[in-house]
Amino acid sequence: MITINLLSPQEKTERVIAERYRYAYQILFAGAALIIGAIIILFAMQVFFTLHTRTVKEMVEAQETLVETPQVQALEKDVTTFNAYLKRIDALIMAHPAWSRILADIANRIPEGIQLTRLDAETKTGVINLGGKARTRDEVLALRTNILGSPFFTGANFPLANLEAERDIEFSYSFFLKEDALTKDL
Repeated sequence: MITINLLSPQEKTERVIAERYRYAYQILFAGAALIIGAIIILFAMQVFFTLHTRTVKEMVEAQETLVETPQVQALEKDVTTFNAYLKRIDALIMAHPAWSRILADIANRIPEGIQLTRLDAETKTGVINLGGKARTRDEVLALRTNILGSPFFTGANFPLANLEAERDIEFSYSFFLKEDALTKDL
């Protein structure tokens, strides 16, 4: 296909320039529309967040007035007083350790044929000294094994003198409490 252009070179140039201006105006108009649209969206967001912030502030102020009522203040005072009582009770519990569980455990672990003549217990060091009489060496060893099987003890001092005699033995042991044996339920 052949196209014939009957326009003069000046008219051609003018048309090209007019077309370019039209494209430039369209691009400028589209850019301006985008900028105006962005400004409108940003303004709407600002209005929304301002209103939302006011609403949140009003809700917080309403909650603060509820919290500052005399009933709530009285409850806070009661809770503070109760917490102080609990701290005192904890201090009393810590000052008076629970030896009864440990003594009952020792009593349940003493084998037949053993007679305790001495039991010394130190709260600060956690050492319990046992002394007594046994009919046989096996009973002395059974006592040691039974005590070490307790959840309250961690080790023992076992003098070899406990094993010198075969019958009618006078023995002594030192057992060591686990760190939290006096305060923790095992």
